[in-house]
Formats: sequence, C-alpha cells, structure tokens
Amino acid sequence: MAPLSGSAKKKKQKEKERELQRLKVIEERQAGSDTSPDEEIPATQPYGPWEEPKEKWDARLEAQPPAEKYSEFEKRAKARKGQPIEYQPAAISDEQTLHVDASTKFDSTAKPVQKLVFASGINLDDTLIDVIANADATFRSAVRVFVAGDAERKEAIEITSAGVEKLTKALPQLEVIALHGTSKLTRTAFPTILKNCANIESVTLTVVQGQKSKRIRLNSTLEWLNDKTFVPKLRYLEFRGVYHEAFRREFLEFLTQSRPALEIVFEFDRPAVLIRDNETIPLDRVPAADK
Repeated sequence: MAPLSGSAKKKKQKEKERELQRLKVIEERQAGSDTSPDEEIPATQPYGPWEEPKEKWDARLEAQPPAEKYSEFEKRAKARKGQPIEYQPAAISDEQTLHVDASTKFDSTAKPVQKLVFASGINLDDTLIDVIANADATFRSAVRVFVAGDAERKEAIEITSAGVEKLTKALPQLEVIALHGTSKLTRTAFPTILKNCANIESVTLTVVQGQKSKRIRLNSTLEWLNDKTFVPKLRYLEFRGVYHEAFRREFLEFLTQSRPALEIVFEFDRPAVLIRDNETIPLDRVPAADK
C-alpha cells in the first residue's frame, strides 16, 4: 500500500480531530460541562440525566419544595455533630455473598446472591465485566452490593467507564457500589452509575495512589443531585483521588443541605474530610461507627 501524501495525511488528521471533538461534545452532554456554569447553558440545550431542555429542568426544580425547614436542618445537624458516619448499608449474610479471590473464580452459574466482592489482587477489567454481564438474568437481578479493588488504593483495577456502564446496566438493582483503586475511569463513570441505578444508596469511587489524572473528575453532574426526584435513596458518596476544582468544593457542602440525608467523604490534595449538614470535618476527627 502506497504511503499517504502530505495533503492526505492532513485530511486524515482533520477527520480524526473532528471525531474527537464530536465525542467530546457527546461526553459533555452526558456528564456535564467542566467549564460553563449553569447560567451560561442555553435554555434549549439538553441538560441533566434525561437530557431535557435546560429551561424545563430549571422550571421543574424551582417547583420542588425544599427538603425541610431550616429549623429541622439545624436540629438534625446539632444531633449529628461529633457522631460517626450515619449511613450504613443493610447487612448481608455470608450465605448471600460471593467472594471472588485467587482461589475462588467468578461463577456465573452459581446460585443468586445479593453481594459480589472482588478481593484485592483481582484486577476487575472490562473482560471480567463482560463475564458478569453475560451471567443469567436471575443471578444479575439479585445483586444489591458490588465491591471491587483494594481499599488501601495500593493496587489498581482497570475497569473503564464503558465497563462501568455495562456493569450497572447488567446489575439493575444495585444499591451499593464501591470501586477501589481505579486507574482508567473518566468523568462519565459517576453519572453513568446514577443514571443506571435508580435504587442507588452509596457510591464509592477511588483512584489508585500516585495517579493524579484529571480525567477522573467530578463536574456539574453533581448539580443533577439538586433534583430531589433523581436517585432519591442516595445517602453516601466517597471520592478519593477523584479530581474536583477547589473553588467548586463548597458546592459539596451545599449539596448536603439540599439533600439532608447525604454524607460525603472527599479526599484529593488534602487529608480526607467528611461533609454533611453543610459542614466539612476532618475525617480523622469523626469517630468510627463501631465506637
């Protein structure tokens, strides 16, 4: 095959750039813009998880009543001050848990269980996600909790954002998902979980230690949570190593007033903090739940 001429190479490069730009636009529509505040979004532009016109989104949110009276907020905040993290997922027995480790492989023909745990040392990648997605529908619909990776973030798992989408579509009843030590996610991973898991209560996304990629980031997707009808059961978020602009972090505090039950653990360039009741507290000052 003859080599491309100079003009042909330029044409091919421009086509590649156009395709990358097209994909970027799609991604920003799905996951929110990184740069434009809401007031700059055109009224007719698709916005939010269901891509409704921005003006319709605004009108619908303005019509929603406040979550609670401020006096009720103050009362609850005072009662929880100095207390452990309140949210705890429902206990699931060992009989209802499938542990996947070096000695136990994932068996898609096993009896349905409510909890799937992929131990540290098992690299959860998209190939393994395909196996889970191809499991029997009865097995998949039973799973409520999915945990994978190294909670210490020393070992990486290689699941991608496409893998997260496939996983959450395959496990439609998920209430809790924890992906520890990720290395290949992009900003679409978090909104994908919210969109595909209507019953979600808890989301934990952490990045492997030493990786400082801004591709794994939070953005205006968080503002979708101002809609109280969207994932109404959400109680807990944990982000470690996930980038979020420093000047936007006050929004995390606001979010815990907008959604009074919500608790957020956040760690990026400083020690981890607990955010709840519109207040940020160093996590090392929060007592453990079992004390």
